[in-house]
Amino acid sequence: MKYIYKILLYTITLFSFISISNQINSAEREYRQHLKSTDWAIEAQEQVFCRIKQLIPNYGEAIFTRKSGREMIFELTSNELFLKETHIIIMAEPAPWRQNELSFEIGSFTLKEGHKPLTAGHPYASRMFQQIENGMMPTITYRDVADNRDVITVAISPIKFRNYLNSFRQCESTLFEYDPEFLRDFELYFATNKTDLTV
Repeated sequence: MKYIYKILLYTITLFSFISISNQINSAEREYRQHLKSTDWAIEAQEQVFCRIKQLIPNYGEAIFTRKSGREMIFELTSNELFLKETHIIIMAEPAPWRQNELSFEIGSFTLKEGHKPLTAGHPYASRMFQQIENGMMPTITYRDVADNRDVITVAISPIKFRNYLNSFRQCESTLFEYDPEFLRDFELYFATNKTDLTV
């Protein structure tokens, strides 16, 4: 009985030590633009696509893209290669100057393998876009996929977003309601020996 008690005590002590050790060795890594250096960039080709993106130092890029005939999509790129999938939740967090605002969930997603771990379509991309316009920070938090110890936070800053918003909207106004790729292989049939199109 004493032997079993000693084994149980040793096991509990060992698990407690591992738990404390993991907490000590874990760290929080945060990636976001610095308050004073935050900026956005626009890439556009009228009638084809409109793109607005933010560089996230030492991490990758946050990219919003709208193409003709398609809904907006959001993409998160990573400088490091993701080797396995991990589930995440994107939260809308208040910017530092809006501390009275409450954070809320935008949606749950899965980070995929590769250098483009996250692609979010409609309606989540539009929801994130809208929250940035409202001064909120879409924030992605997950544990390091390498050893599950470090907590990683990736935040998209709303600073200067409105400076580029009009240009992005103007580009959007040039987009077609249909996808030009659809017309590339579109077949039209004519009546024999006729050149008129039917309704």
